Amino acid sequence: MIKAFLIAALALTSTAHFYGKDHGHGPHGHHHHHGPPPPPYLKNVTDDARMEFFSIVKNKNITIAEQREAVLDWGEKYGIKDQVEQFEVDRKKFIEEFKKNVTELIEQLPTAFEKFSAIKEDLSLTHPEQEDKLEELQAARPEVYHVLKAAFHQFGPPRHGHHHGGKFKKGRRPHHPPSTSQEADEKDEQ
Repeated sequence: MIKAFLIAALALTSTAHFYGKDHGHGPHGHHHHHGPPPPPYLKNVTDDARMEFFSIVKNKNITIAEQREAVLDWGEKYGIKDQVEQFEVDRKKFIEEFKKNVTELIEQLPTAFEKFSAIKEDLSLTHPEQEDKLEELQAARPEVYHVLKAAFHQFGPPRHGHHHGGKFKKGRRPHHPPSTSQEADEKDEQ
């Protein structure tokens, strides 16, 4: 159930990047944007046609199906219907590949988490050995590790200090040996 929900949410999110956003190239010119660029067929139309396209995809009062149909009609009106249809085919292929990749990643998470837990719970390791093994785990499948890391941030204990990571070599935190009470007293005296 959760896997199906995640796949659906990710697929819908990726679809929203293809339709429904002007990506900063609307009637007010170019703005910085995050996400994929606008459809390539917009390069082959006039400014008026481009503005008409963005008015279609920004319309929040029509369904997605109606929006796609209006974009096809728009493409026919401006003589680029084949390009619009090809873009839709490519978008569907992308979503299918995306769903496949996300499904595979989700299926790998339990095993990766077990391996991670085994390393963290192995008391026979030194801290540098443990860090090396964790780096090996990360290097094997970085995308799985990044999802695990997000889960740790979501469900782990609250962190103190730098919440946005830091500039640590290879992602490691610096080692600060515990100070003795005598060292603390000496610092206070200075």
